[in-house]
Amino acid sequence: MKMRKFVVGLVASALVVASMATTVFAAKSPSTDNVTPTPTVTTAPSKSDDSDKSTSPKKSSSSKSSSTKSNAAVFASNISGEVIKYDGVDVSSPAILKQLSDSIIASAKALGTGGILKAVDCEDSANPNGKGVLYQDTITVRFRSSAFKAGMKITVLHQPDGSSDWEKITPDSVSDGECVVTFTSLSPVVFTAEGVSDKTGETAPVLPIAAAICLAGVVFFGTKIRFAK
Repeated sequence: MKMRKFVVGLVASALVVASMATTVFAAKSPSTDNVTPTPTVTTAPSKSDDSDKSTSPKKSSSSKSSSTKSNAAVFASNISGEVIKYDGVDVSSPAILKQLSDSIIASAKALGTGGILKAVDCEDSANPNGKGVLYQDTITVRFRSSAFKAGMKITVLHQPDGSSDWEKITPDSVSDGECVVTFTSLSPVVFTAEGVSDKTGETAPVLPIAAAICLAGVVFFGTKIRFAK
């Protein structure tokens, strides 16, 4: 009898856990990789008499369609930078990171070096727009973002000043939350990584949540079996 109650409780626990876990895995962030913006179509007004104009409802000029945050804005969010070296000499100067245009990001994406982690236009706060450069050859920047993980094979795409071409740079180091890169100038920078999708949104920690659900199910039904004895 005890064994029968145990088996029944175990089966019920598995069914509940499976249904709850399915909900967790189904709740993924919507992908924006291949979303094409819907063009705005302007239709010329048809000719009509005065009576038609008087009876036609007027549309409010203040109404606007809802818009979503563009990929460019997401790629430039939750990242900071600090200039740490001029020509190999230690310095400390906050970097100014700005949002890139969607077209520039698309041109970097076309190189196929991996999913995009972050994309910014980088400037040195002590030397904005590269005027009166404070270094001769190289400038090193430490970028901080939760998108960077130790062990990632990151390729940094960089557009040198005055060029529309991309150069590929291997980071000096990559660790959890940090990526250190040395440039010859500061300008558009796109971080890509092999084996990952574009980081256009936050993803929930699915495995830890599923594990917690399983544990809760086992404890719940285990308690019912114990009290049913």
